[in-house]
Amino acid sequence: LLLIMTMLFLLGSRLLYVLTHITYFSNSFEQALKIEMAGFSIVGGLVLATLGGWSYSKLVRISFWKLADSLAPGLCLGIMFARIGCFLNGCCFGTETNAPWAVHFPYDSLSFKYYLSRTGEKGAFSILSLVRSPGIHPTQLYEAGGAFLAATVAVFLLRKKVVSGISALTAALLFVIIRFINHFFRAQVTMDENPKWFYPLFYLLLFSIIIWMLRQRLLVKEKSKTK
Repeated sequence: LLLIMTMLFLLGSRLLYVLTHITYFSNSFEQALKIEMAGFSIVGGLVLATLGGWSYSKLVRISFWKLADSLAPGLCLGIMFARIGCFLNGCCFGTETNAPWAVHFPYDSLSFKYYLSRTGEKGAFSILSLVRSPGIHPTQLYEAGGAFLAATVAVFLLRKKVVSGISALTAALLFVIIRFINHFFRAQVTMDENPKWFYPLFYLLLFSIIIWMLRQRLLVKEKSKTK
């Protein structure tokens, strides 16, 4: 199951990335099939892997919610380490900020090249802009911290023996909220003219679905109490 979900995660991540950069890939379709550790959208992977897990649970007749609860903490920690990897790689970087925790990425990093190319647009120049990026939000670490928080909450709820599904859904809800907020601190680097509302609307849709599912699971708990 984990092998299947891992493959679905990679497929879903790549598929959403391609769909949100469709103009670029329609002109260079072979790039969509190129295997490299870049060009993925993590939310697409999570959605497709979840659907795969749900289908598998139905096929072998096991509880999907217990399955989700058992996978949630490890999945969140996996996302945390992945985002730390993003920070070390310098991708998925943030917008400029004067906050005391702002980070400067070194010469020739992705953020350095991105902001150096925009120096003329801002009409300001600094000698430091030739050797490092400006101070930017460490959005990778924001998301890593959010994933760790989601994992911690998931474990806490599991230990409290709440009704199955609550732990995984609460972790998912926290992660979606963090992704929604973090979106506005990330530099919108894209190869395509995507609508700016796409990801915020997508996160709000996921938020609504998770809230509905949480309500359904809580109703199950209330029904069991009345019995």
